[in-house]
Amino acid sequence: MAVGLFLLIFGNAFLDSAAQGVRASYIEKYTGDLFVASVTRLPITVFGSGGGPGGGAKIVPIGNFPTLQKLLDSSELVDHWNGHSVSIAQILVHEQAKGMAQLLGIDPVQYTKTFPKTVVFEEGGFWKSGEHGFVINRGMVNTIREKSGVDIKVGDTLSLSVMGESSKIRDAVLTGISVAGNSQGPLSFIGWCDIDTLRLLKGQTVEAAAAQGEPSSVTLLDEDSLFSLDKASGVQASSGIDLNSVLTRGLGARKPEVADPGAWEFVTLRLKAGVPVEQAQRTLGAEFRKAGLEVQVQDWVAGAGNQAQTVLALKSAFNIVILIIALVALFIVMNALMISVSERTTEIGTMRALGGRRRLVRNMILLEVFFLSLGAGALGLAVSFLGLGVLWLTGVPLGSFFLQMLFASDHIKPLFSLSSALASWVQLIVVGLLAGWYPAHVALKLSPLKAIQID
Repeated sequence: MAVGLFLLIFGNAFLDSAAQGVRASYIEKYTGDLFVASVTRLPITVFGSGGGPGGGAKIVPIGNFPTLQKLLDSSELVDHWNGHSVSIAQILVHEQAKGMAQLLGIDPVQYTKTFPKTVVFEEGGFWKSGEHGFVINRGMVNTIREKSGVDIKVGDTLSLSVMGESSKIRDAVLTGISVAGNSQGPLSFIGWCDIDTLRLLKGQTVEAAAAQGEPSSVTLLDEDSLFSLDKASGVQASSGIDLNSVLTRGLGARKPEVADPGAWEFVTLRLKAGVPVEQAQRTLGAEFRKAGLEVQVQDWVAGAGNQAQTVLALKSAFNIVILIIALVALFIVMNALMISVSERTTEIGTMRALGGRRRLVRNMILLEVFFLSLGAGALGLAVSFLGLGVLWLTGVPLGSFFLQMLFASDHIKPLFSLSSALASWVQLIVVGLLAGWYPAHVALKLSPLKAIQID
């Protein structure tokens, strides 16, 4: 009984700590309390579509973003919000891919307000508002340095290329390097860049002429006007077309691309203190639908994707295992009590012959089981408290990269929960009483005379 309670408390402590740690880590660093994205049939996470980093189809930007922004700014439920877009990108050195990152296109001011604990800088920092730049972690910098032989440092210009969506390449200045401690969990693959650079890489643009209110640069020319030169200048065509420009830029050459300022793929929300998450999810969803926005509001579990869902699935699986173990323990204890009661059949018969009622004998057996369970539970509880206390002080390192990804940390500290331990203790006592009830019932079915005659 003591060993069973010890294992139960220990297992629950590890899984509860892991679940709480993952929840706090993702909410504070990646997903927020809620996140908003366009309605889609595929699973959507803050790292992209398809259920996790790097997977899934092309993500559709949120439509009518100004309306969404206005609702968020005026909401009494939302404390901070952050918009971002995401894509897998290659980092090029000398036109060759030397690294890969899950790029988050962000506004650094919004991002820092929403997730102040996510990025801790070893060198440099975020780019200034209105400027271009990107940030990666120290582990990624070391990988690029090993593959390219180039000493990458803050201030260097590198090239970024989005995979699977376009063949475009954009230059960006490395403005910051985050500390190595941030290489655990999802941050081992994440890089941050200004939102306009990512928009241009993904082809989320508007025509420069439309953005600036200028006429299109495409002009129809006939053969006569193309080869009719103004005699005075020898350069300007009679139609007003600059032939030098035509020769250098080509016919119908377009102006430089301009990033679409409304192209945001996700919005992560941090709620005000005390606001219930489920209530906020329902309220905001109703407000967005009323405003005609085709978006979905999801919780942090959906936003985190496979990592969080795996931890919660492990916890559920552990509870099922505990239930099976409890049933096995029930039969083991019941068998032991059956043997114990059968050895005292003569004493039980004598008590019945002297006038002892069935209830008295049954209560004596159950009280014995109760105090055995109580004592065993106290021993298991004490050992669990001491063991978990030592592990909490030292921490349990997670050597496996999979476990580091799973728990978003390189170590775990199991927490002793008094309420959970007491609940497990009560469960142990209940199992003991159930196991003792049947042997007592079997013993009391014998008549006092036959019980006394049994040797």
